Amino acid sequence: DEAKECFRKSLALDRTNVNVSKDLSFLQIQTRELQGFVETRKLVLEQRPHTRANWVAYSAAQYLNGNYTAASDALEKGSEYTNSQEVDITGRIEDGELIMYHNQCLEKAGRIEEAIAHLESNKPKIMDKNGYKIKMAELHQLCGKSAEAKQMWYKLVKTQPDNYRFHCGLQTSILELSPELSAEMFRLTRLDLPSTALHLSASQLDILRQLYTKSNFESKVIKKIELTLYRGDEPEFPAVLDAYLRGNLTS
Repeated sequence: DEAKECFRKSLALDRTNVNVSKDLSFLQIQTRELQGFVETRKLVLEQRPHTRANWVAYSAAQYLNGNYTAASDALEKGSEYTNSQEVDITGRIEDGELIMYHNQCLEKAGRIEEAIAHLESNKPKIMDKNGYKIKMAELHQLCGKSAEAKQMWYKLVKTQPDNYRFHCGLQTSILELSPELSAEMFRLTRLDLPSTALHLSASQLDILRQLYTKSNFESKVIKKIELTLYRGDEPEFPAVLDAYLRGNLTS
């Protein structure tokens, strides 16, 4: 806190000193003085608007303050200054990551349709192809396009049948959960799934049972997930449990 006060006094003497402004902003983010961080990064940006890093830092400051539209707008406006200086931005990892961050700003701001269009238009620049597919599946579900999302998640599960995140997305889409509930499910971690986190109706459980029974996924995880779809007092449960245990026994 004392160091920040010293930097503020220095800026009172010379507001154009970029190095002092940057040092102050570093202390502000470390101490979580988020509103001050926005103001200081804006001051740096005003002095050096042709540096992309300054636009990104200002956008991040707005993002941390929950101003997602402002964070997105900063990236868009910053591109007006920086794109003209780029020779070829396709194929650079950092540019792909910046696009994904920009997309997250749009998503957080509730601009889901715009986020989908943004990803599609920038697909060649995104190096993380798997991340692109996951985000596209999530966005389609978040805007109520469960049928399209289901196909995307199904393809992802076929590539990695042991990935619980993919199963979470697939269950979310096949159950046609609302965008609000889908967003909540996408925040689940580790081995949690809609089938374990939600109190599903008998019809919903039946939909999931048919999904995994008829699927051609080759994975022991599938059998484990199936166990979560039955209660101990159901007549089908012993057979499902028996099949799961025998599949994991070795002589």
